[in-house]
Amino acid sequence: MRQNIAYRRLSWNATATSATPAHGSFTLGAGDSFEVTSVLGDKTGNGDWDGKTLTKLGAGKLTLSGANTYSGDTNVQEGTLWLSGDGTIGEMGSQQAVNVASGATFGGSNGTTVNGKVTNEGTLVFGDSEETGAIFTLNGDLINMGTMTSGSSSSTPGNTLYVDGNYTGNGGSLYLNTVLGDDDSATDKLVITGDASGTTDLYINGIGDGAQTTNGIEVVDVGGVSTSDAFVLKNEVNASLYTYRPVLE
Repeated sequence: MRQNIAYRRLSWNATATSATPAHGSFTLGAGDSFEVTSVLGDKTGNGDWDGKTLTKLGAGKLTLSGANTYSGDTNVQEGTLWLSGDGTIGEMGSQQAVNVASGATFGGSNGTTVNGKVTNEGTLVFGDSEETGAIFTLNGDLINMGTMTSGSSSSTPGNTLYVDGNYTGNGGSLYLNTVLGDDDSATDKLVITGDASGTTDLYINGIGDGAQTTNGIEVVDVGGVSTSDAFVLKNEVNASLYTYRPVLE
């Protein structure tokens, strides 16, 4: 496995005969990883030269750990694109898009941020197994047609996907780890400041012996309006003599 760290600015390249505007493409083979610690920003283009859009290709993993300012879209077509450290895509108020294709993976560690709309047809991961209480923030709308899952280990849940915008489920799924105990039990969580619509299948991986609850364990928090079937629990959640069922408030 090859691991590389780049400390220089991304070089945008194109040829005069390109059929479409070129953009910054990272192609990494299976088992390879590449980390970019510098800030990726726009580079003035001309003719068929784009200079502002990033595309992830190949089965390997690309990690961005800088506060990137490029204004084009981010297309995760293959492999994994991961944000870590100060990793940011887009500036606050940005209208750019992050598109995650089927079979591809996109995610971030604690404190990383996406400013813009995210459309997920692949896998969206928040936090990793080495973090507890990680918060991955999306400042913009989220459309989920794929899988969303916490990167926490089953024994230490507590990661949060924070969506500062509206959420639309389009046949996608959400997987969370939860300690099955009282109201204050540790759990992974999806927080949505706006509205939630469409339908998303919800799967809870529960550990623990169970306990009586009053209000329940909050796994999805919607600040706006939510349809009754926005999140549908698809598996039984049992612990000892206790059975946990979804409640919409």
